[in-house]
Amino acid sequence: MRLEFIRFCALSLILAVMTIGAGAERAWSGKTGELVMFDSKACTVCRKFEAEIGDDYLASEAAGIFPLRRINIHRGTVDFRLELPVTMTPTFVFVAEGAEIARFVGYPGRKHFFMLVDAAADEYRKSTERGLQATSADSAAAH
Repeated sequence: MRLEFIRFCALSLILAVMTIGAGAERAWSGKTGELVMFDSKACTVCRKFEAEIGDDYLASEAAGIFPLRRINIHRGTVDFRLELPVTMTPTFVFVAEGAEIARFVGYPGRKHFFMLVDAAADEYRKSTERGLQATSADSAAAH
């Protein structure tokens, strides 16, 4: 069971980082994205997330890049483009420039949640900085 959990965390992290890297061209110029949590009242894992994380996320470094917004999976409306439908709760979707750039499904516990979110925030920041450097270099070469 523990090995499965470790594999889940590793795969989620790889997915988050790879997807953000692929979506970097849709991102940045100092802007933030958001972290959207799809939840439901019947979701026991969502309640566990709330009990363990609660308002602590607001004080995290990642919240400065990806503020948290909750959407009820049954009644909420989405104002951004999803890569895939959301069918399970909780699902955490990273959004930038009106489109999903990464996601992970489930709540792996406090420590691993923050590891995933911090890694995604770091990769987002790096990829957008690389995008800005490339844009600046292209602009300088044109003049």
